[in-house]
Order: sequence, then structure tokens, then C-alpha cells
Amino acid sequence: MNKKLLFFILSFVVISFITSFAQTLNEGFENPTFPPAGWHTKNILGGVAWMKASTIAHTGTGSAIIAWETLGGEDWLVTPQLNISIGDSLKFWTRRFWPAIYEPDTLQIRISTTDTAVASFTMVLATYNVNAFPNPGFGEYKINLSTFSGQNVYIAFRHYDVNGNGMYLDDVAVVGSVPVELASFAASVSGNDVTLSWVTATELNNSGFHVARSTGEDSWNNIGFVEGHGTTTETQSYTFLDKGLASGIYNYRIKQVDFGGSFKYYDLSQEIEIVLPNIYSLSQNYPNPFNPTTSIKYSVLVDGLVNITIFNMLGEKVANLVNGIHKTGNYEVTFDAANLVSGMYIYRMESGSYVSVKKMMILK
Repeated sequence: MNKKLLFFILSFVVISFITSFAQTLNEGFENPTFPPAGWHTKNILGGVAWMKASTIAHTGTGSAIIAWETLGGEDWLVTPQLNISIGDSLKFWTRRFWPAIYEPDTLQIRISTTDTAVASFTMVLATYNVNAFPNPGFGEYKINLSTFSGQNVYIAFRHYDVNGNGMYLDDVAVVGSVPVELASFAASVSGNDVTLSWVTATELNNSGFHVARSTGEDSWNNIGFVEGHGTTTETQSYTFLDKGLASGIYNYRIKQVDFGGSFKYYDLSQEIEIVLPNIYSLSQNYPNPFNPTTSIKYSVLVDGLVNITIFNMLGEKVANLVNGIHKTGNYEVTFDAANLVSGMYIYRMESGSYVSVKKMMILK
């Protein structure tokens, strides 16, 4: 093949790829040129049009402004072509022109999946009363674009003026969703055990959560992993049990990891304190009477062997619940009496010189 012809074909392929590749969006209107590259303005009824403002901005020194018009106007500011992915949202900041409240001008956010002609913007994503925008200061607004995932779109900011109020627009961006939207993260303490619980509102490619603990005196130590639910818009609940902790103050965090390796940390807002007992104790089982399971809490004052045994009323041993070395702390054990008949039973705890006996009732 002729080298010049081959170069022309390759150049055409490359240029076609570049021109068809949709842009991402993060526009702060800082460049002196207005509208920014790839943007369009449309002035339908004459009068003033969207222009650059250099004195008022949400961030930086620039913003877009559509000023007040005595005769009214319809003015459009249109983004470049954008490619939308699942979880994307349009985010922008606005401020009304005048502090006072005037006629109810509107800002519409419209979208086109074809071209930038006004007639193509048939879908209205949101309509705002300009009087509701703050002044002074800017307000943040966000619109979910997931409906258009996989499509190339144009987004228009259509300001309709009825001799009312103008507005400023700044920091317009299309942002992806965070891998996980965490709704809550909390902890509860039972004896020497800490139960962590968290709830997600949505998940995107969520592989799972690494759970880490710190005493505040050392670095974070990974203590477990909880699998995520991939991608879901349904609420999901998670728990992790950290058992048998010594006395002290603990901090926890979870590290959310997506399937691509990206991650984000979420810290538990409060410290968790485990307090050692100052006496031996054996608590009454709960519930009592029970069928077929009940829980027994007990405290160990000094490291050593602990034995808890169940006897019937004839003094015959029917079960051995605990028999092992324990560190100082608070504990809980579950007794399953599915194989025993109804009646009164005795449970006995021994540890060093400490002995305690209590009664329980199985009622089937």
C-alpha cells in the first residue's frame, strides 16, 4: 500500500477517535475567553447574554453571569458533549444577582442526546426559582445523571428572565459517585466484645471492607474483612464482632475497597472503652425460664482457669459450658438445652478460689 495513503488512513482514524471522544466536565470559568472551549451560548430574545464575571465567584476569580434584563430574555449556556457513566451527577454552584426578591425568574437544566440545537433539549432535568438561590454566598446543587449512563449528552443551563433577577453560575462539573455511600457507622460494647455495624445507602463495584483497630498507641491493625454487595442501590447492613478485648481504649475504621483496587477510609466517630471487672461475678441467665437457649454473663478478676458446669437437681453433670484459661475481663456464653428435658437445673462457676452457683429453668 502507498505510504502516503496509509498515513492518511491512520491519521483519519486517529482524528475520528479524538473528535468522537466525549469530554469530561470541570469548569470554573477562570479563562478570560468566554464561553469556554466547547461551550455554546444562545441568546433567544435579544438583550444581554451569558458572559464572564470576574468579581464574584464561588472559587477562584471567575464565574458565568446572566444579568437582569428589563424586557426579559431567554438565554442558554450549553456544555460540551459529555459521556455519562453510571453514578455520575451534575454538580454546580449558583447565586442570584440581587439580594432582594424580584419577579420569579427560572433556571432550567435541560439535556440533549443528539446536538446543541435548542429544539433538541426536550428533556428537563430540573427547574429552579432564581429567587431561591442564595445571596450573598453560593449554593450547591446536584442532579443524578445515571439515567443517561453510556450516552453522549449536552447539558443546557436555560435562564428565563421576566424583568426579575439575574444569577451567577460557577464550578460546573460532572462527578462520579463515591464507591460506597455510607449511611451510618456505629459500635456497641458487650463485656469484652465490640460489635461494629454500618449501613450503606448505595454501592458501586464494592468488593468489601477491611476492618482495622488501633489502641491509639500503635498503628492500625487489620482484624478482618467483610464482603460487599458489588453494585446495588438497595440499603445494605453489615456487622463485625471483635471479641475478647483487654481493658483499654480502642479506635476503629473500615477501609472500603472496590474491584479495581480503589479505596476509601471511614473512621468510627467515637472511641470505644473496655473496662476490666473489679470482682468475680456470675450473672443470672437470661432469659429464664428459657427454651432452648439462654445466655450467661460472667466476669473474671484474675487470669486463670474458668469452669462453668450445668447439673440437674440430682447433682448429675449434664453439660460443661466453659473450661479453659481466661484473661481478666467480662464474658458471655450461650447454653443450648435442646437435648435436655424441662425442669430446674443448676449452673456452677469456679475460678481460683471463687465459686458461685445459680439456678435456671428449662420450660418446653
